[in-house]
Amino acid sequence: MTIGEYITGRFQTFGVSLSEADLLDITLSSPDISLETEITKENQQQVLRAITGLIPAILAMPESVNENGFSVQWDKSGLREYYRMLCSQLGIVPEAGSSISDASDLW
Repeated sequence: MTIGEYITGRFQTFGVSLSEADLLDITLSSPDISLETEITKENQQQVLRAITGLIPAILAMPESVNENGFSVQWDKSGLREYYRMLCSQLGIVPEAGSSISDASDLW
């Protein structure tokens, strides 16, 4: 399994579909990681560190969208717990998160 497949699969567990831009962010923030390289025990810690760098951006996205009677919600509690667990495991201080409950909060 490649690192790209591993990362994509890890996020799919939480119902998150990563874009190519998300994967590019991971490789730009961790230049030693190539998405085409096989995931191994030796590089897993480095990959998990890269994953923790992307999770806060995903958690900052709205948890629900309601527009013209159409509503979509995402449960991010599992991803939050996974982020906390990874940070604890890797000795990383978790980033403080903020949330947007309504698009009008942006203006």
